[in-house]
Amino acid sequence: MRAAGSEASDIIDVAMAVEVKGVWLVTLRRYLQDERRDGAFEKYVAGVPEELRDTVRDPVVSQWYPEMVMRRALEALYDTSAKRDDDAFVRAMEECTVLGTHTFFKALLSVTSPRRVLKLLPAAMRHHRRGPLQLLLDIRDRDATLRFLGHPYSDHPQYRLGTPAIVRATMRLCVGPSADAELVSYDATTQIVEVAW
Repeated sequence: MRAAGSEASDIIDVAMAVEVKGVWLVTLRRYLQDERRDGAFEKYVAGVPEELRDTVRDPVVSQWYPEMVMRRALEALYDTSAKRDDDAFVRAMEECTVLGTHTFFKALLSVTSPRRVLKLLPAAMRHHRRGPLQLLLDIRDRDATLRFLGHPYSDHPQYRLGTPAIVRATMRLCVGPSADAELVSYDATTQIVEVAW
């Protein structure tokens, strides 16, 4: 029998165990420092808690950061650059995904099959996040179901918007604008995304 409040404690334990690679924070910085986004980076840095400002101002691409840093960075992006607009946030996440994908891999993705791209996602996730995370795939002819398990903040608003945006942008590098991804279910540590192309 579980003690009262133990589910919330389990979620906190998962959040503390998950880390994200600095490459995402570096990509956010590159995106926001684009000359078309005058002043956006400074507003973003000011939008995170003071104790994290040095981290988001000057992240290290190869360093592992607690997932909470990524959560706070996404909240600041949503509040400042996207101006609390869901569609603007989704576009920003899609653009960051493309921006963070090296030119070589963009070319590689454009000539591979959607099935192969999806099969690479669990390895890609392990490269950018570490902890008790799993990505289970159910790939069919023209669509797939992705189950992200053990991921903290899965029910957080920016994670609910961001996950399908990242998957959609990745798939569009492979098949073009016909690819789509939609979050169909979530709870505190799980997201289920349906993908079609």
